[in-house]
Amino acid sequence: MDQVIPWATVEARVDPHFPKAGRGLRPRPMMTMLRIHFLQPWLNLSDPQTEDLHHEPESTRRFARIDLLHDTVPEETAICKFRHLLEAHRLTARMFDAVKALLKARKLLPKAGTTADAATADITPLPHLLIGQEKALHGDKAYYKADDKLLCELSGHRFLVKRHRLVPKGT
Repeated sequence: MDQVIPWATVEARVDPHFPKAGRGLRPRPMMTMLRIHFLQPWLNLSDPQTEDLHHEPESTRRFARIDLLHDTVPEETAICKFRHLLEAHRLTARMFDAVKALLKARKLLPKAGTTADAATADITPLPHLLIGQEKALHGDKAYYKADDKLLCELSGHRFLVKRHRLVPKGT
């Protein structure tokens, strides 16, 4: 997403409304706040959870442009105030709609789906993982069961699970 989102355009839309240094506390960098604002729905984070971003993987902090050696993660109040600022100026919906349109135009729009790790006992309840919205079931050979294939196809889904290939002994 770092390579796809037109950050300069997004930043230009927010800049006229973003607090400037000199009045009260020094504001956080706008780019950090914008990136955090985008991370919240992508990772399904509340404001308090977002404040705990320093516990998240480094890739998440790097995306938000937070270097723990020199920066602190914005506190919950700052995150909430920034979201309210965007909402007050009706910028949130416009930003996300613009990004969605861009992703759609580039054929990069993510689709909803269900992900399960076959390394666990998830293969047993496979039919229960289908919620009815999927058009296809993808998976590795751990998910291949003839009964599941039949059930999937009867319910109108494409079964794209790779079947285990037997290799003759000695080859």
